[in-house]
Amino acid sequence: MTGAGSIGPGVGNGKASAIVYAREGARVVVVDLNLEAAEETKRLIDEGGRVLGL
Repeated sequence: MTGAGSIGPGVGNGKASAIVYAREGARVVVVDLNLEAAEETKRLIDEGGRVLGL
């Protein structure tokens, strides 16, 4: 999901989509220009190595 870091107020579409897809069992690649923000989203949804942050 691009823009999945979603810094700023609220969750944002990219972050929300990444979380929903992961909860539904998808393997998710979290992509954002801000690596720290992408890693934050990765930590929120990481379940058994099903997510990669770039």
